[in-house]
Amino acid sequence: MSQEQIINLLFQIILLGLLVPILIYFLKGRIDESVGRRLEKFKSEVALAKSSYDLHIPLILEFYSNYQRYYRHCQEIVQADVKIRKDGSSRDTRETFFDNLNNMVEEYQRNDAKMRLLLPNPLVKESDALLTHFNEFKNAVKNGYTEEKLLGIFKKIDAQKQVFEN
Repeated sequence: MSQEQIINLLFQIILLGLLVPILIYFLKGRIDESVGRRLEKFKSEVALAKSSYDLHIPLILEFYSNYQRYYRHCQEIVQADVKIRKDGSSRDTRETFFDNLNNMVEEYQRNDAKMRLLLPNPLVKESDALLTHFNEFKNAVKNGYTEEKLLGIFKKIDAQKQVFEN
């Protein structure tokens, strides 16, 4: 190797030795900037998810409380024809069911649009399945179906309840 080639090689090594730290510095800056942008994006996504969650909680709780109330009325019919009150009077569970039915339907309708718009699709599908079973139960009570038939429909409601709660 000639002296000129050695000087040229040494010059390239020195130049490379100077450029590598500079290149690393700039790349590190870009990597830090990229990571920073990604962290900010993730932070805003988490904040949005929390905000969304905070908005959905009251709706989910109201929906579940309405559902639970309806479930309990169905359960009363399946468990007994007549409910004895603390004062000794009695009331037909089917009458109580139909007396409360309009209020329950109004509560459901009041929240249905918000629920469909805001809740995740799987919850809306579960709600639709529950509503189908509740309507089947209501029609069975209205048409005077046997206790066995009512119990069969209630079991569907109960099974759907397990899916919904898990």
